[in-house]
Amino acid sequence: MTTKQDNSAKYTISLKNAAELIVTNAVYSLTHHRDKIVPVLFSLPGIGKTEIVKHNLLDGSGKPYDVEVIDMNTVNAGSLAMPIQDQDTKQVAYYLHPQIKRIAEIAQKPENKERPVFLALDELNRADENFTRPQLLNLLLSNTIADYTLPENVFIVGMSNNSEESINDIVLSNDVTEFDSATTNRLMPLFIDINANDWLEYAYQLDDNNEPNVSPEIALYIESGAGDGSSSKSLLYSPSNPDLQNKAFATPRSWKRLSAIIDNPTIREHNELLAPSIVGQIGDEQGDKFMKWLKTHGTMIPVSDILEKPSLYPKFVKSPAEAVQFMMTAPNYIESNGFNKKLADNFLRLFIENETTALDFRWHASYTNNRWYNTAPNMYEYVSSASTKDATKFMNIRTSVNNR
Repeated sequence: MTTKQDNSAKYTISLKNAAELIVTNAVYSLTHHRDKIVPVLFSLPGIGKTEIVKHNLLDGSGKPYDVEVIDMNTVNAGSLAMPIQDQDTKQVAYYLHPQIKRIAEIAQKPENKERPVFLALDELNRADENFTRPQLLNLLLSNTIADYTLPENVFIVGMSNNSEESINDIVLSNDVTEFDSATTNRLMPLFIDINANDWLEYAYQLDDNNEPNVSPEIALYIESGAGDGSSSKSLLYSPSNPDLQNKAFATPRSWKRLSAIIDNPTIREHNELLAPSIVGQIGDEQGDKFMKWLKTHGTMIPVSDILEKPSLYPKFVKSPAEAVQFMMTAPNYIESNGFNKKLADNFLRLFIENETTALDFRWHASYTNNRWYNTAPNMYEYVSSASTKDATKFMNIRTSVNNR
């Protein structure tokens, strides 16, 4: 398979749409007993293929499908199905890779009989070419591994990096092997494009611990264009010059890791810890830019304190960027703390009293892509019901913003 491009493919697809396509194909195939389609996602490294497959293969009600992900980098010779000879009978049996065995067991549960489950093979074309590749191809092409055929409702998804890619005139090379044309013809290659809006929607959503997936400061930096007119896409994925000693560069994956660093108060308060951590994740050029932005825009706004005591708002929120950060973070906080009516009313009042043109624009954008609706549905329902004077006024503001 020729994978020397990301932008030269005539048709690309976003990760969000790729997830929808994977699910739609699987459901149709299972329902109508059609031949299985095996999608293989090709992209730049670090854009979030694994994350989207793990968490964004959803049914019609929004419930995640069961997914097992095998990193082919870690698979040794024959370990997808290890042959073991019985010492007495001399017959050979196969010990299945634990995750293959697990997904097969999940698929056979009564409640899953008519529901797809997914086996995702990450770093697909880094598999050992001499030993693992034959087993891998059999799995991809026939849902069979050694002498075992996976249940009908197990669907396979492949993920891989392109062998060579060019972005922002910087060429990235990846040490991968390629499939031949006959194999490729039996798969469905999908070339993934970087979609900043999809990533920002993910960034503002809550994780399993009711925290935003990515620090709101990072999301705001990327969405605001770093305050200098840069595109969100170029900030989200920004390769470093290969001649630099520091090879780190900004990707969705590295921004996600950086999120845990800048949210750590101990690191945040010590520049000698913060600066090396930032450039170690996103590289020198992007790191310098982000640190400057943090000094002028970023802040650890005490959302909980402000919601409890709104008079603190002007002390901690002084710039339009900080207002945006607070207004986007506060509903998530209210939602994750059991939806407190007093906090909800305090938030509505602060929004009404601190309306700005920049905030109007940002709030309109947030409704357009349903971020707030997805991350704080109880808050959304409370506001939409217009159950208080402030809620009514809030909705009037929202209407006026939408009609501009």
